Amino acid sequence: MFLRGNFESKGGFAIYLTPDPVKEAVMEIAFHDIKKETPEILTAEKGGQLDFRAGDIACGSGGFEVKLLAHFDRALEDLPMPDEKRERLKRSFREHGLVGADAAPMMVTLARLNLALRGAPRAQVFYTENSLITDRLKPCSFDLLTINPPFGTPKFGKGQDDAKARYEEEMEKILFSFRTDLIPTGKHKDAYIREGWAWYKVGIKPLFEYSPSVAGMALGGKPDTKGRWITVGGTSIDPAVLFIDRCLQLLKPGGRLFIILPDGILCNSGDRYVREYIMGKKDEQTGQFLGGKAIVKAVISLPSDTFKLSGTGAKTSVLYLQKRKARKDEPTRFAEEPQGDVFMAVADTLGYEVKNNVEDYSKGLPNDLAVITGNYTRGK
Repeated sequence: MFLRGNFESKGGFAIYLTPDPVKEAVMEIAFHDIKKETPEILTAEKGGQLDFRAGDIACGSGGFEVKLLAHFDRALEDLPMPDEKRERLKRSFREHGLVGADAAPMMVTLARLNLALRGAPRAQVFYTENSLITDRLKPCSFDLLTINPPFGTPKFGKGQDDAKARYEEEMEKILFSFRTDLIPTGKHKDAYIREGWAWYKVGIKPLFEYSPSVAGMALGGKPDTKGRWITVGGTSIDPAVLFIDRCLQLLKPGGRLFIILPDGILCNSGDRYVREYIMGKKDEQTGQFLGGKAIVKAVISLPSDTFKLSGTGAKTSVLYLQKRKARKDEPTRFAEEPQGDVFMAVADTLGYEVKNNVEDYSKGLPNDLAVITGNYTRGK
């Protein structure tokens, strides 16, 4: 299936287990900002249960969820409230607010076990064939998402034409769901609407107008050289790009996303449209970024050996985004907000080296992420 792959760099999609220092740094920054800027979301209740929702839609064995539990509890301890309320909120988070999804049944079982051992046997962790399109995940329903998504496009060699055709057809079904913010235009618009996802078989690329919405997606398309939006092919788009779009859709306005991405998405010229989709285009007169869906808060470069245990030297970074708020007079549309400065840092080591398929912390290597996290929280 689309999300299924090996935890290595050979075969399938590139899916790598996230090292503990990375997960810890993400949570430290996330909860620092939540407690500083929006502490009320940690205690708000709706319908008799906690309204705060956080999770990972490609959760693997539940590493980010385990950290979420610990940091949520710690955050509540820092907030003044009666002990009875604090314990009620903790229970509610474990039963309703903590969410995980994955396409590998074994990983879902491990995630449930990991959370059960930490007092959350009823956490909302479930199997789904595809987190990108499942209707079990609702738009605008999360306050915090942390994710290390699968990335990389499959390669098809000679004699694999049938496999390639099947993959492209399945991907087109998915990509069709990623065009809700794209309005068909021009002479082919009626045919596109009528044919739906099967349009790609026609062989003509329809044109679209892009109209960003709080609960919509658009990265099933891209602008051409004239700024007109067209469809993208299934073998040409990195699934990590789709996970950016999906996570932004799932976040409530003002919600936060921490996503680990291959560096190419952040710097390659061919992915510039993705970056502009996220933060908007810069207005040369005002210097502001307009039309984007999120504020870029931080980019932290990770060492090339971060995922060495999984057999790869893929260069990656943590991208921290905050979904833009909605307009008060039109809540389906985004309000324009100033981008602000972006915190940027480079981690050279994570406190360990990989030796004999084990993360060896005994060598005395510094954990640069701990220093970076400290600098972020102190406003440096």
